[in-house]
Amino acid sequence: MAATTFEHTATGLLGDKRDTMLFNQLHLRDEVGKATRHGYSHNPPENYRYGICMNVKEGGVRDSLTWSSHLPSLTGSGKNKKSRTRRDFESLNKGAVSAGLVSEKGQYAYRATHDARRPIDDDVTANRKAGKPKIPDMTFGMPVRPSTPIYEVIEHKFQDLWIRDQMSQTKAKKVAERAAKLKPGQINDTRTSMLRQHQVAVDPAPLWQMKKFSKSAKPHLNTFRNERAKQNAFKHQTYDGVPRKGLTHQGVYETGGDYMKE
Repeated sequence: MAATTFEHTATGLLGDKRDTMLFNQLHLRDEVGKATRHGYSHNPPENYRYGICMNVKEGGVRDSLTWSSHLPSLTGSGKNKKSRTRRDFESLNKGAVSAGLVSEKGQYAYRATHDARRPIDDDVTANRKAGKPKIPDMTFGMPVRPSTPIYEVIEHKFQDLWIRDQMSQTKAKKVAERAAKLKPGQINDTRTSMLRQHQVAVDPAPLWQMKKFSKSAKPHLNTFRNERAKQNAFKHQTYDGVPRKGLTHQGVYETGGDYMKE
């Protein structure tokens, strides 16, 4: 009998068997064709009923199922006055201070034994007299973009609109060019008149420098053989600086250009 009892436990037929294994859910194993056991030893009696207790009045009708408990405004008894009132904390605080209760515990104790209410209609009237703005009946935020009709996508409507826009821009450009053309009676500019309007670029003035550095001061080291070799070196540096990086064009070569091909 003991072997059959511990057959569906973690130890099985072998191993140390303890009675506590039969009441521990971690040691129990599932049985084929039977519900899972949870190892509860103290179950309620057979006449126990689960759920909340029902308040039954005289006559056998439960109070929670009557229409008067759920919809008091639809019954002929009248309106529920408590549902249209709220606690008047101003009067409660005033009464607690008059009774000498100024601490937090004293306030709670006073409110537990006293009650003062005021109609909700008074709050609405007070808000109207105070001129408080009414909350607008609107939804804040950006509206959702309307969905694109599928027939516009199939008919390439966006492409047609783009082509139409490009054509209108081209037409406006041609109209502007036609208006800028030579009018009758206007004299064309000749080469001489254009050269007269041209302004020769003037070299900027050199930076200020002391006379002793411009005349007598000379560099201690001159690596160029002559002035011609110096000018050729600077010229080669200018051409070689085109594919180089940096502000002075003396950095590494940029990749991907035709100048890197031989």
